[in-house]
Amino acid sequence: MQKGQILIVDDEEDVREVIQDTLEELGFACATAGDYNEACAALSGQHFDLALVDIMMPGKSGVELFQEMARTSVDTGVLFVTARSDLRQAVSVMQSGALDYVIKPVDLSALERTVIRAMEKREETLAVEGARRSLEERVLQQSQLLEARLREIAALNRLLQSAVEARSEIVEVGEQVAACVRETASTLQALAQRVLQVSRLPRSDTEALGG
Repeated sequence: MQKGQILIVDDEEDVREVIQDTLEELGFACATAGDYNEACAALSGQHFDLALVDIMMPGKSGVELFQEMARTSVDTGVLFVTARSDLRQAVSVMQSGALDYVIKPVDLSALERTVIRAMEKREETLAVEGARRSLEERVLQQSQLLEARLREIAALNRLLQSAVEARSEIVEVGEQVAACVRETASTLQALAQRVLQVSRLPRSDTEALGG
């Protein structure tokens, strides 16, 4: 069963071949590159779980490749291959995110342990990152849901306010109508009383009023 895809980047062909044979015996699928440009081409055309990168190479160094991968191949873990003279630099780049390093000349038993440990560390890192992204997505979804609920509440509040204002207008109109009715009733009552008074007068007095 294939354990993962590994890119081996080293300007020494014999070193690449020895590392490739060792890792393929462990069940890894390997590809190789002799310099920065070949490595970038390989990374652009295929996904790798891990890259073993020689720090010192002709042209652009392994550190420059690591920096490029941090922008373009963020899911690929990096394991540095370094001479003892470059050990301090290897330790320094580990603080920037490299998983580990192995020292030249490569001890194949140490290489196996280091690669397996690096793959496990990468899986743990990806799992944590996946959990973080999942949590961020859930928080975003809940935030969007809350915003939608707040908009609904605001709309209901505006509707209620409109209803209250409409009710106030209805009450005001009702009061005006009631006042008008009372005034009309009062006028009609006065007119009725006047008619009644006139109807009780003698005929001569009503003729006089008519004249």
